[in-house]
Amino acid sequence: MARPPKPPVEPAPPAACTTSRLAPALDTAGAVLIGVPAVTVTAVAIATPACNQAQGWDCLFQFPTQGAKAATIVLGLVFVGLAVVDTVSAVNGFEWANDCQAIQAQQLACVSGTESSCAALRTGPAR
Repeated sequence: MARPPKPPVEPAPPAACTTSRLAPALDTAGAVLIGVPAVTVTAVAIATPACNQAQGWDCLFQFPTQGAKAATIVLGLVFVGLAVVDTVSAVNGFEWANDCQAIQAQQLACVSGTESSCAALRTGPAR
């Protein structure tokens, strides 16, 4: 995505930034599709004990070793981290698209003769 320009912004031509929300929506879907299974697998791996070899068939739904359990937890946490990165990307993308749309609306209003919009383009939004 192309970020919105920093003030001051000229009234014409329209700001060359992205107003589409498709990329942040895809980031949101990715965060959910990666994050929910990752959190589930990590939680189950933490709660499931490692097998004691003396138990035999009672170990069917347990980890064969402590190393396998630790590897599953670490891998799950890596995917949770990827979901967090996707979430941050989605939030930034939605903010950039909203800011770009607001700047383009102010540019149009300024070109149409609204002086308050021209002043807002020179100073930028109050944050």
